Amino acid sequence: VKNARQLLEGELGAVVVTGKHKIVGGGWTHFVAKKLGRSLPVVLAMVTPDVPILTSEFLVECRKTNHLVLDMRPFEWTTAEAASVSQQTIISAVKKWKGSEEAPRVAPFEGWMVYLFSAKKSDKTSFLRAILQQGGATILEEASERMTHYVLISESYSQRSVARQIMGFEVDMIRSSKAAFLRSDYIVDYVLSGGRVDHGRYLIEIDNDDNLEEAKNVEAAQKEASSKRRRRALRRRTRSSKGGGGR
Repeated sequence: VKNARQLLEGELGAVVVTGKHKIVGGGWTHFVAKKLGRSLPVVLAMVTPDVPILTSEFLVECRKTNHLVLDMRPFEWTTAEAASVSQQTIISAVKKWKGSEEAPRVAPFEGWMVYLFSAKKSDKTSFLRAILQQGGATILEEASERMTHYVLISESYSQRSVARQIMGFEVDMIRSSKAAFLRSDYIVDYVLSGGRVDHGRYLIEIDNDDNLEEAKNVEAAQKEASSKRRRRALRRRTRSSKGGGGR
């Protein structure tokens, strides 16, 4: 639909939510998508309660009637005829996570205690955190024996890369808690497939003793570097204090 934003905001008095921070922050009431795919906003909409996922025909009808259509059921993706097998799979997942008159809503991550780790901040981290929370998971701020899942966000999941990102004590924590240590794409695929996904394909192996030793060496090196920085800072402050006292 051409000029959809102008139609919604200028003529119908709606507010169009754009930008990562506003989308992740929630508060939106409708989600309109021309097609359903692997984008993180689509996945977030799928697990957010009480937000209908609508086809672009909803906007066409709004334009025809010149007002926001209140009966959205004919325009929900759950009633759309899918053009491909992948779309059919996603629509089935939407029905499961959203619920219907026949079946109540299922929260995909109900009961999960998740530690979500990324070596650097990114939009993906914000979206995955929101997806997990809207899907019923509890996000832990640090690794602990309470966690059921440790989800690692990384550009590479090679054994060496993983060993350089996690600490030795976290490896011990994963083992003692028996948490599933997973690649982050598991979260997206789990939602899109309606929970029908091979869990084992996304597991990160940590049983290699060489990898564990490397993780502990990295942790020790980081602690040593931090200690050196503190000692240098202390020496600078000491010299500065002595210099100031002699004036």
